[in-house]
Amino acid sequence: MTITEKDIIHENGKFWVLNNRDRKRPTYDVMNNTGTHSITFQSFPHDDDGLSNAIAHCNYKAERASK
Repeated sequence: MTITEKDIIHENGKFWVLNNRDRKRPTYDVMNNTGTHSITFQSFPHDDDGLSNAIAHCNYKAERASK
């Protein structure tokens, strides 16, 4: 999968939301930038609720990491 800037929906610190359309069932994935690569923390359905939950989870992870 090739990721471009348009696939990044939201960023907060080292956490970001990926619009992952490269699956049989697309998802919004909350990712953690570890420096050399990113790992998926959580996946949400590809709908309006999934997007809002992914953004909220991304912000939650960023807030927890800053403490």
